[in-house]
Amino acid sequence: MTIKKLAVFAIAIALILGTLTLNSYVTAKDPMQYEYLVQGKREMDRKEGEGLAGEFNHLGNQGWEFVGVIPGEGDAYSVIFVRPKVSE
Repeated sequence: MTIKKLAVFAIAIALILGTLTLNSYVTAKDPMQYEYLVQGKREMDRKEGEGLAGEFNHLGNQGWEFVGVIPGEGDAYSVIFVRPKVSE
């Protein structure tokens, strides 16, 4: 008998918490949204003396922020940037 009561109590708590979570999700006015930029790179394609600094500065001026690097095979890698999505 007590196991059934505990199960009913746990289900009731889960339903209440689920309702509160759903209600806060639905009433959120402007959730932050992002857009991402992933650029594939290869060290072999880069000319001698050419660095990423100029490219990073250019993207930074456009609002992009560096997030990370995904390594690939050999000298290949992808650079990831993010910025808040502009509402249209």
